[in-house]
Amino acid sequence: MDQQDESEVRDRNKQNRVKKIYENVVIGNFLYGLGFAVRSCLDANTLLPSVVNLLQQTPADRELADVLLSFPGVVRLIEFKMKGAKLSKERIRHRLLMAALSGENRALVETSRSLHWYVEVDTSDTKTPLISRVVPYLDAFDTECLRLTAGSLERLVEQTALEATRELDPVSRQHSEIYLRF
Repeated sequence: MDQQDESEVRDRNKQNRVKKIYENVVIGNFLYGLGFAVRSCLDANTLLPSVVNLLQQTPADRELADVLLSFPGVVRLIEFKMKGAKLSKERIRHRLLMAALSGENRALVETSRSLHWYVEVDTSDTKTPLISRVVPYLDAFDTECLRLTAGSLERLVEQTALEATRELDPVSRQHSEIYLRF
């Protein structure tokens, strides 16, 4: 193989190489975008008391999720996963939550659906926009909710920003606190 052939092979390999995007990069971009989206919902003089907890790779990640957000108008618990990741522990956690929300705790199902989210991201095709699946955590492994679409993550950012700048009613706030302790 001569030098020109080697160069062509190297160029082809470079073009075909898929760049892996890690979960923490997706989370970071989500939080960065959320900050800008929240700011765009406010006037220049408005301060918004908020808490953003990045729990990924901490002991609290196993108990809660990757991100916990608390704003005046919304509380969000978000689990991020890359498509194709090993999900055996996540499926066990999901089954345990489903079982825990039955019977006397059934009243927390609605709270869970509004507060607790599952985001699955596919970055295998670098030529298309980010493809994701954003569903309430309770629906994370429902076969009817497995389709990934472009723009889902962006819609979650927009929806969270809009809700963040509103006021959460005291009953919903109390249910959120109960769910997080649950």
